[in-house]
Amino acid sequence: MSRVAVIKGERGLEPVYRALELINYREALEPYDTVLIKPNLITSHTYETGITTDPIVIEAVITKVQGLGKRAVVVETDGGITSPDSAIHETGMMEVIERLGSEYVNMRKLRDKVELVVDNPRKVKKFKVARLATESAIITVPSMKTLHHTGITMGFKNMFGMLTTRKKYLMHRHGMNNVIYDICKTLPPTMS
Repeated sequence: MSRVAVIKGERGLEPVYRALELINYREALEPYDTVLIKPNLITSHTYETGITTDPIVIEAVITKVQGLGKRAVVVETDGGITSPDSAIHETGMMEVIERLGSEYVNMRKLRDKVELVVDNPRKVKKFKVARLATESAIITVPSMKTLHHTGITMGFKNMFGMLTTRKKYLMHRHGMNNVIYDICKTLPPTMS
């Protein structure tokens, strides 16, 4: 059963903590030792623009994941307008990661990749991801925004960022709704 929490509050840790409690994050993450936390991090614009995830949200998620004794890894892949390796610093997210003793990984740079085959695909027959993504829980932590070809994007479009190819921009020609469907059907996020 899917659970959705909508919390109103000031910017801070507490609203995120409340949302995680309401969707029973403990139960969702229980089977996993490693939890990948996937923000929107395709540009060095800070969270105020709405393009990237607010570092305070990432801080709250890391804190709760670590509180369960899990390894929390913030992940992104190349493919946006800015290298995530630069954006992680410029957005202030790396400061949070280091302060909490967490990790950051650009999954495109991991050598161990697997090719996932999509069962009954709409458009994407197969795609590559880091093996780590198939062995871990994935929490997609997007910023809420819209795109002309998908409407509202949220957590599903953010999963597009799990693909490790530099040429993922070419998939846009297939219609992003179809591409996102194939990705999320084959590599669904544990939580969003």
